[in-house]
Amino acid sequence: MPRFGKRVMGVFQNHVIPLGQEMLRQQQQDNLMVLSAALAYFAFFSLIPLILISLGLIGIFVGAADSPVRQMLRLITGDSPDIAINPGLEAYEQIVTFIGTFISPDVAVLLDQTLSQLHNSGLEAGLIGAIILFWSASNVFAQINQAFQRIWKTDLKQSQNTGLFASALLFIRDRALAFGLVMLSALLLLISLLANTIIAILRNIAPEILGDVVWESVSFGTAFTLLFLVLLLLFKYLPNTTVAWGDVWLGALLTTIGISLLVNLSGIFFQNSNFALYGVLGSIMVLLFWIFLSSSTLYYGAEFTYVYALLYGSRRSIPAEMDTTDTLPDQQTEKPERIELESDASLSRSVQKEKQR
Repeated sequence: MPRFGKRVMGVFQNHVIPLGQEMLRQQQQDNLMVLSAALAYFAFFSLIPLILISLGLIGIFVGAADSPVRQMLRLITGDSPDIAINPGLEAYEQIVTFIGTFISPDVAVLLDQTLSQLHNSGLEAGLIGAIILFWSASNVFAQINQAFQRIWKTDLKQSQNTGLFASALLFIRDRALAFGLVMLSALLLLISLLANTIIAILRNIAPEILGDVVWESVSFGTAFTLLFLVLLLLFKYLPNTTVAWGDVWLGALLTTIGISLLVNLSGIFFQNSNFALYGVLGSIMVLLFWIFLSSSTLYYGAEFTYVYALLYGSRRSIPAEMDTTDTLPDQQTEKPERIELESDASLSRSVQKEKQR
């Protein structure tokens, strides 16, 4: 036990503390709190368009009676009539239930009323302008992309391309990536819907085989695994640089644990708080604060991945990237001093040779 304790203390002192210190320095340099607040702002205004797009795409891919998704469900259940689903309705109820359970019932009511008013006024996903919807929904992902480039210091490389054509190409590429992430979010909602549907079907078919605790664990494990895979791909491919798989798995795992804890604990916190005294404004405050906490968890996970790659991962042999903005001026000022020192040394050598002669 003493040897094990010394080993743990050694790991803590030699690895955990330096990593925490470097993370603190990097997050102050990158202003993660400001980035999280900006993401909360964009996510708040992108929430409704993103939900409308997701519901519309789910209705397209699952709504038809002969769709591959429905055929898969028929294979699982043997054409049982009890599995008739309304994909758009179930996805909508899943979103509202999630918000009501883990954020606040008042926020869920506010969201339900807003979407109902849009539905009654004819502003649905199929009728509203697709360009406006996608543009509004993509703002949040464009903000995430910019934040990741800042964390990985690739925004400094992009700023060197100041030409009009290069800037236009960079803007088009970033927006295309944001649109792709919008589609990915809709796909993830569809996968989550299908996973919950399949688990519910299996639970109804054989309720006596496995208990409720096991089924709840399966449901939680499915959601946890899906979120982990999404963060793993996000940390790997979103930075505009080469990132090794060994650099991202630990950060993705810790971020998944952090978001899971946030989801399960935030509902208890918000329901026991006094935000309800502010009415509709309180619901908006709760939603913004929850998005801010989620954004902070995501960005700190990305910062952890970057620092881990520099200290212990594939980038530990590139110390110059630890602080790109600070090393450039120093390098410029050191060069003349080195030249002067070298010239003085050569001059003194020549003087000594003359004396020897």
